[in-house]
Parts: sequence; C-alpha cells; structure tokens
Amino acid sequence: MTALTSMKNIGKEMAQKLSSVGIDSAEKLVKEGAKNSFLRLKESYPKVCLVHLYTLTAAIANMPISELSPEIKTKLKTFSDSLKKTSQTDNREKTTGKIYVNMTPLEDKLQQQIKMAAAGFGYSVTFLQENNFRAMDIADCEIFFGLIPPEYLPQLPYLRWFQCSFAGVNRYLAPGLFAPGVQFTNASGAYGISIAEYVVCGILMLMRKMLQYLDHQSKGLWQSAGEIRSIYGSKATVVGLGDLGQNIASRLKALGCTVQGVKRSKKDCPDYIDKLFTTEKIDQALTDIDILVLALPETDETINILNGKRIAALSPNTIVVNVGRGSALDEAALEKALRTGAIAGAVLDVTAMEPLPQSASLWSSPHTIITPHTSGDESLPLNNKLVVDIFLENLANYAQDKPLHHVVDLARQY
Repeated sequence: MTALTSMKNIGKEMAQKLSSVGIDSAEKLVKEGAKNSFLRLKESYPKVCLVHLYTLTAAIANMPISELSPEIKTKLKTFSDSLKKTSQTDNREKTTGKIYVNMTPLEDKLQQQIKMAAAGFGYSVTFLQENNFRAMDIADCEIFFGLIPPEYLPQLPYLRWFQCSFAGVNRYLAPGLFAPGVQFTNASGAYGISIAEYVVCGILMLMRKMLQYLDHQSKGLWQSAGEIRSIYGSKATVVGLGDLGQNIASRLKALGCTVQGVKRSKKDCPDYIDKLFTTEKIDQALTDIDILVLALPETDETINILNGKRIAALSPNTIVVNVGRGSALDEAALEKALRTGAIAGAVLDVTAMEPLPQSASLWSSPHTIITPHTSGDESLPLNNKLVVDIFLENLANYAQDKPLHHVVDLARQY
C-alpha cells in the first residue's frame, strides 16, 4: 500500500466519523492540508496507527484552509481530541514489545548487552539517531530508554515505561505528559562517581592555585603563586544528600575534611556526615565554612536556595561549587561576591542559562572554573555503563512485573 493510498483510507475514516464532511472533501483535506508531513510516513510505514491520525487531524484543524468552515474546524479538533484520548486509554493495556533507545554515543558492547537482554524477554530494540526522530517514528513504542522531547510523550499510545538516562528530570515534569499507568524512572545513582571526582578536582585546583600556575605557564614564568590551602582540615557543607551529595561528601571526608550535610529530613544520616541540618536550618550550615557544594535537583524548593543574602553571609574563604542545577543560586550575587573578594572562588558545572552566552560577564570572574555541564555526562564511558546497568536491571523487573527502581516522584519533582 502506498502512502497516498493510506492517505485516502484515513480520509475515508475521517469522513465516516464526521457526518458533515463528505468523502471527497475529507480526502482533499488530507491531501492538501497534510500532504508534505504525511508523505514522510512512507519511510516508517506500516506503522500508521491511531496516533498518526490524531496528529494529522490536529494539524489540519489548526491550518488556515479557506474551504473549512469554523464548524468543521471545531469538529476536527473535537475528533482529534477524542482520538488522542482513545489512543491513551484503549491501547494502554496492549503491549508491542518495542524498545527505542536514544543515547549517543553508546558503545557497540553496550548496545549488544541491551539487545541480548531485551531478546531474552521477547523485546526488540531500535537505536535512534540523536535528535533525528519524530513521535510518529516511534508510535509503537512500549519502552523508551534515553532522552526524548517532552512533547512526544503524550503522543505515544502504547508507552508503558520511560527510563530517562539522566538523573535530573525537571524537563519532564509538566502536567499531562504521562498517561495514567506509565512508569517513569531516572538514572539516579549512575553519575555520583564522576561528579564527585569533578568536585574534588575543582576544589583542589582553586585551593592549590592551579589557575594562577596555568597562567604562569602560558607566560613562561617560573614563579610561586604564594600560600595555598588543603582540603585536609577544611570544613565543608554539602547541600543535597542524594546519590551525588553522598558521593561528594564521602570523598571529602576521606580527604580529612569535616563535612556537614543539608537535606529534607534528619533521618538516615550517613556516618561520613559530621553534622546534619534540615533544609529549614540551612543558614546555620553556611557559617564559617571553606567549601559549599550544591548537589540539588531543580524543584520549587531548591530554586534560588543560595540567594544573595546567603551568599553575603559566606566566609571570604568559601569556595562555592554547583553541580546540581544552575537555578539553585543567584548568579548575579555570586559574581559580585567573586569580583569583590567576598568569597574565595567558584566551580560551576551548571548555570542558569545553558549554554552560558559567550558575552556573559561570569566567564571572566576571578578564581572561577566554568564547565559546560559535563561533570557527569557521556564523555566518561563509565557513566554510560552505569546508566545501562540501571536500565537492564529495571528491564528484568519490568518483564517480570516486579517493582522498578529509581522511580521518579512527580510530587517531589525528582
């Protein structure tokens, strides 16, 4: 069957649903109103299903076609909405056995592990090209692993489980993205090692004045930069004691640092935390410290948690490290503190706006290290391996109807 024939069939189905639209005008609508977009289905045909019809009718209903009366446009919108509802309810209990993976780059060895594990449970796997697929290309998806444009999620009628390859999931928290019954898990636990090493590296670079020595090297200067500092004997506060915060705190403790922690409640205090504060008591944890690490997800509670007033209360010896989300601190206040010497330095792997504009003055702030959100990404192969391990463990649980791990709490936003 050709794409044009399938267009005619869909036109006929539309005509049967819409009593005021005859078959001729329905076919004309399909041909003229959606020809260019629908012809692309020929590459993925025969995956033409209800969600394609929903997308098609929704697109037509919003197009400025002069032949369409307002009444027919309204009916088309109503029809497309009913199709969307049907696609999300009637098909939800059906399974397709289709897994789509969008993780780039992913080693051949890891791809083979995924394929073998999936085949063992009766699933087939398709590896997508990053940012080069549409919702209609994956309309039969039962399991999605990796990253997906959020707007695609409600267009997948057979989706039953989304395993995000990141720990931070704020882009997927908008209401209405997930139909009832869809399970949503993240990769919390995969990035702690990588990010903890980044934090220690950044702190030591500033304490040991490596930025100055790199400048001396570029100028051919054999010259001391003066007195330096040590993590040993320092006092640090780690805000956020999830996987990232725990990995960071334990490594700082192992290097001889006194470590304070800040989290929502005081239960389950790790033995490498010398003193624990609840989030409400965070101000007490910011006084007289050498190191402040923010390892927080983005939630309503964490946005601007390190505001201008709290930055002003920090010691001139404090190094601020942010490896959670850029929204956690007031960047303008931080830059002012750096330029006036009110704090000792900053290590920023995340910023409020990403990418950070080339014209941003934050780039040139003294004693500052800025990296492009790479402390825990695919540039370290270990991270991909650990993410795949999480997926494969969950896949086994999913296939055997067991509870999944790393389930996202939409109410808590992480």
